[in-house]
Amino acid sequence: MSTMWPIVLLQAALGFPETPPCGSEHTSVRCFRVLEPSHALSNCTALEINPGVYSSEEVRQVAAELTWNTRLTCLRLLGYKFQGAAVQPAGARALAKGLKKNAALKVLDLSTFANSIGVEGGTALAKALEVNTALTTLRLRGNQIGDDGVQALSDALMNNTVLTTLDLSYMFTTISTIGARALAEALKTNRALAILDLTANRIGVEGTRALAQALKVNTGLRSLHLSSDMIGGAEGVRLLSDALKSNSVLTSLSLTCYACSQYPNTVTLGADGLRALSDAIKVNSALRTLDLSDNGCMYAMGDEGARALGEALKVNQGLTVRMNEGPYFALNLLEYRAGRWRSSRIVDSHSARPPPPPPPPQS
Repeated sequence: MSTMWPIVLLQAALGFPETPPCGSEHTSVRCFRVLEPSHALSNCTALEINPGVYSSEEVRQVAAELTWNTRLTCLRLLGYKFQGAAVQPAGARALAKGLKKNAALKVLDLSTFANSIGVEGGTALAKALEVNTALTTLRLRGNQIGDDGVQALSDALMNNTVLTTLDLSYMFTTISTIGARALAEALKTNRALAILDLTANRIGVEGTRALAQALKVNTGLRSLHLSSDMIGGAEGVRLLSDALKSNSVLTSLSLTCYACSQYPNTVTLGADGLRALSDAIKVNSALRTLDLSDNGCMYAMGDEGARALGEALKVNQGLTVRMNEGPYFALNLLEYRAGRWRSSRIVDSHSARPPPPPPPPQS
């Protein structure tokens, strides 16, 4: 196992980054426990069961109610293994059975490492997506569904026209090149999916190549997260950059590396990758946010890489680049290396604020 994975695993287990909640659109009536059977969930629009407070029986109860419930629109079943609460394959199969008949639920969130639905659970949910016409968001962060589970989901995406958000992050070594290729094939025909999160997987250069080819023809995806992925370093970045030259719909690309700042010698971009991205930025007019945080850019970009990015942002007036390698350190260094060129569109991703202006040049 690479030295970066323990760091990524620890940060993820501690809740970083945090999975978004059901959202303000689901706050009219929110429940935090399954109610007594006599009351059930008939009055809830959102059910958020916090870690360690639900049982497998409650999961089955919720799943059964999905077959007839017309009010519940958001369901989050979270948990941590040390608290003994988890959705297992049997629970996922029950939820999938309910989803086949449910026409109301919009969000299903089974995130965190307690929910181990596995290949069997992932495949069951994929089968449900083939007939479900309501679900728009499926979050499976931390569930180890493997390449076979991803293949099943990809097959479902070939015909599904309603799912807009799919979170397959933090699968680590269980999603590889094989899974990435399957998703890429689905993206070539799917026009509904807008957000795809593959953070912390091991898709490799060939998996990145497949996704890049899909981006050249896909007209629906708006946000792609490849943070802490093993995409093949600068070669993977070059492939994605080539795709960006022809892609006209992707607005957000995340290539952050949560562990790279812990290990300065682990650099995912490098000067070559940064130059390739810079060339793409000059001609791409769709991308609005490019997150390069924690990539060790300052260790590898060099004067040439910094200057290339600076020149690209002079041409591209609509893009914001995020970095966070030290409080404004990377930002100011980038400006100096690029000939004291400065842009408020290079921001510190920790603060999301533009850096203070550099000191005036010395005479």
